[in-house]
Amino acid sequence: MEQGLKVVALVVLVLFISFCGFVKIRQARQWKINVETDFKAALERMQINAYDLLTNRSQAPSRQRPAEVYRILRDQQGRYFLYLYSVSSPGVLQPLSEDHALLAVKMNG
Repeated sequence: MEQGLKVVALVVLVLFISFCGFVKIRQARQWKINVETDFKAALERMQINAYDLLTNRSQAPSRQRPAEVYRILRDQQGRYFLYLYSVSSPGVLQPLSEDHALLAVKMNG
């Protein structure tokens, strides 16, 4: 009887850990989808159809750090932009001067 309880407890533990892993993976995928959707909307608001991504730094949400995305890009007309996204606010796409953009790319390479 005692051996059966240990097996049941082990099975429950494995199922619980698997479920937690599944939830974590699903949340990470949903976060990536939300970021990309917001990024595309920001590009559309600024009427950017084509761009070169110069810097892309992403921090997925975790217990220790909040989620954030930092991107520098150049559009088809040669303009530079900074895109910032955090969980607490929608993404912001700000124009940058060429000097500031290239300096930021160099420092964050």
